[in-house]
Amino acid sequence: MKIFFSAGDASGDVNTAKIIAKLKQKYPDIRFGGLGGPAMKKEGFTGDFEFSKFNKMGYWEVLKNLLFFFMSQKKFIKKMKDEKPDVLVCVDFSGFNKKLVVEANKKNIKVLWFIAPMIWVWKKEKYIKFFQKHKAHIACIFPFEPNHWKPRINSVSFVGNPLLENFDYFSLPKKTQGDLQKNFTLALIPGSREQEVKKMLPFMINCALILKKTYENIRIIISKTAYIPENLYETANKSFEFEADFNKILQTASAALVTSGTASLQIGLAAIPHIVLYKTSPLSYFIYKAVIRKREIVIGLSNIVAEKRIVTEFIQDKMITENVVTALKKLIENSEEYEKIARDLQNLRFLFGNKKTSEEIVKLIAEMVDE
Repeated sequence: MKIFFSAGDASGDVNTAKIIAKLKQKYPDIRFGGLGGPAMKKEGFTGDFEFSKFNKMGYWEVLKNLLFFFMSQKKFIKKMKDEKPDVLVCVDFSGFNKKLVVEANKKNIKVLWFIAPMIWVWKKEKYIKFFQKHKAHIACIFPFEPNHWKPRINSVSFVGNPLLENFDYFSLPKKTQGDLQKNFTLALIPGSREQEVKKMLPFMINCALILKKTYENIRIIISKTAYIPENLYETANKSFEFEADFNKILQTASAALVTSGTASLQIGLAAIPHIVLYKTSPLSYFIYKAVIRKREIVIGLSNIVAEKRIVTEFIQDKMITENVVTALKKLIENSEEYEKIARDLQNLRFLFGNKKTSEEIVKLIAEMVDE
C-alpha cells in the first residue's frame, strides 16, 4: 500500500504525525510519498519535498513565492501520476491541495481531505461547488463543521480533533492566578512560521518588557520552533526563557500572548487565559475582509469553538502595545475575571467528544483501499 500526503504547514505536520504512526503500526510495509514535515518524518514518513519552504501564510507572502509553489505542485502531480498511490491525503493547505484533488480524480486515485476548509468563515459556495465536482471524503476536526457541508456534500464526517490526542488536557490542574510574586508565568507564542515570528515576537517582547516594569517577578517564556532560524529569536531579553517543548508551556503558563492559529486552541484547551493577536500585510488583510464580508471578525479558535467571546482578540490596527498591556494587567489583577475565563476555556474540552483522530483517519483510509 502507498499513501501520499500533502501537509504543507507546521500545524498540519503535527496533526498528521500520529496518523503516520498508526498507519505504520497497522500496515508495516506501507510506503509514503508527497509533502510532510519533521513531526511526520519522526514517525516514519518519507517525503519528496523540503518542508520549510512551504510554510508561508497570507496572500502577499504566497504571491512572492508563487513560482516555487507552482513548480512544486507540478512536481507533486507528476510523482502522483507516476507512482499512483492508493490514497491521497490532503491536509488543509487548500491553495496548494485543490489542484492535487483535481488531478487525483483524473487518475482514479481516492482522496481524503483531512482538516476541512473553513467554509463557516468564508468561500462556502466556492468549496461546496468544488467538492460536488471533485470527489473526496472530507474529514472535519470541529464538531459543528459537518452541518455546514450537509446535505449538499454527503461524504463528510467529524473525526475528532488531533490536539486532544496529542496531549492529555484533562490531566492538567485547574488554572488559578496563584501568587503573582512567586509563580505567575506569561508565555509568548509568536507562531510557527518565519514571517510570523519576525513580525509578532518583537511586538510581544515589547509588551512583556513594559509589563515587567510593573510586575518584576513575572516569569516570561518564549515558545521556540525548531526549524525557525535562530537569529529571529535574538531580540529577546536575556531574562526571558525559551521553551521548545510546547507541552511544557501548556503545563506551566499562567497566561499567554498567542498569534492566531492552532496554538491558540491548544492554549485554550489547556484552560490558560490568553490574548489572541493577528497582524498581516495591509493587502492580505484588505482581501480577507473583502472576502468574508463580516462586520465583526473573530479569529481566536477558542472563541469560535465556544461560539462566544471568551478571550480578548486584537486584530490588525487594534494590535497596539497599550491595548495589549492593559488587557494583560486586567488578567493579572482581576482574579474573578481570570478564573471565569479559565472555567469557560476548561469547558471547551468536552465539546469535542472522545474520538481519536488518528484511528478515525486510518479507518477511513482502510475503507477507501478496500472499496
